[in-house]
Amino acid sequence: TAWSRRACPSGRPALARGHRTKIPRLAPSVAVPLAALLLLTACGPSARSDSAPAPVADNPALTALFNADQKARKGGIPDLKAGLRMSLTDAERRDQVRAMLDRGEVRSGTDYWRAGFIFQHGNRPDDFLLAHALATAALSLGEQDGAWLAAASLDRYLLATGRPQIYGTQFI
Repeated sequence: TAWSRRACPSGRPALARGHRTKIPRLAPSVAVPLAALLLLTACGPSARSDSAPAPVADNPALTALFNADQKARKGGIPDLKAGLRMSLTDAERRDQVRAMLDRGEVRSGTDYWRAGFIFQHGNRPDDFLLAHALATAALSLGEQDGAWLAAASLDRYLLATGRPQIYGTQFI
């Protein structure tokens, strides 16, 4: 199919209808925060309100998962056996958070920040990239702690994919 360029409202070129491109399918647990992030950032300042968003209640189940994630890290570096056990429980927590994302149960800035922290403790680049998207969404919803997590998760993702970190948050 032929394609042509036309200008979108921002002045950047956009592809006209009919252009075929292969778009990878994303799981809802990745697509939902990524779509929220894109919507929040793509509209630009003119689409944002100067008033603070209405407060949204934090998800207590996600809070419990976050607290368990943090508690598992108290006491320093674990030995091999404890480290393997922690890796398994981390994976279980990530699965539970993915399910919450799929069901739309992650709603507040604090929820996104906590979910991001849980994925920051993942073991694959995709976990770190999702942590970055969640932290950025948290920041856009007013959760200021999301700034550090956005930087740290991006650095962790970059290192995991063989690239140098930007912010220097990860010990090598």
